[in-house]
Amino acid sequence: VDSVQIVVNGSVVATKPGMTTPGSTHYEGRIKLPAGGWVAARALGGKTTTWPAMDSYAFGHTAPIWIGEKGSTMPAAKQAAAADLKRALEVALGRLRTAYQGTPIPNLEGQFARALERVSR
Repeated sequence: VDSVQIVVNGSVVATKPGMTTPGSTHYEGRIKLPAGGWVAARALGGKTTTWPAMDSYAFGHTAPIWIGEKGSTMPAAKQAAAADLKRALEVALGRLRTAYQGTPIPNLEGQFARALERVSR
């Protein structure tokens, strides 16, 4: 583990150094939390192309701990997440169309259209 991050509503609010030896470590600190949303922890590691990770870098992320009530959001965080999701959907749709090389895919394109409409509300 190279570093540990605390994430609130998608934004990194604190970063701590990772571990230099195997085992466990303890972190303490204070962060300001908004009235709603979520908080999580993220662990980042170095390059690891070997089993079991077999990716460009090691990564771990906890599930959210909800602030206030489950599913609560701050308006700005909700807008930022919707914009990120819209960009991801647009990229995925472009890749889908490229992969199908002009073959009609109305059902898949319809699902993307509905998702883009919903996230744009």
